[in-house]
Amino acid sequence: MPNQFKVILAAFIAGVVFASGLIIASMNNPIYIQGFLNIGGLFDKARFGGWYPKLAFVMLSAVLIMFFVFYFTRPPLPSNVKPLLTDSFDLPNKMQIDKQLIIGASVFGIGWGLYGYCPGPAIASLLIAGPNLLIFILFMLIGALLAKKIS
Repeated sequence: MPNQFKVILAAFIAGVVFASGLIIASMNNPIYIQGFLNIGGLFDKARFGGWYPKLAFVMLSAVLIMFFVFYFTRPPLPSNVKPLLTDSFDLPNKMQIDKQLIIGASVFGIGWGLYGYCPGPAIASLLIAGPNLLIFILFMLIGALLAKKIS
């Protein structure tokens, strides 16, 4: 099996597993996302509506898993540790928190809270969502193109 086909197959399988996880966790449902971000629901359910704690477990499990992944793949890696389908790990070089990171994270969080979708669940929901999601994805792509031009 050629290496390029293995890379594409691995990416496809990872995408299916990721999309399945998003759907199982209800992260493709904007009502759950907005309910999770509705901290006011913890204190006054009648005034603010309910708070959905289910996604806190999703977030905690993702953080724990990635903690171990980053811990075991941090440089310098032993010379015998290599990825299966490529020659080396592609790890981020930038480690400091700067203005671009804070602004980008803020814009992402505001958009996520307002609409209830982030890029992964939006794409995973393409087959079941209506025209509003298509508009969201269009503007998400425009935002990504603008971000490339700015940075």
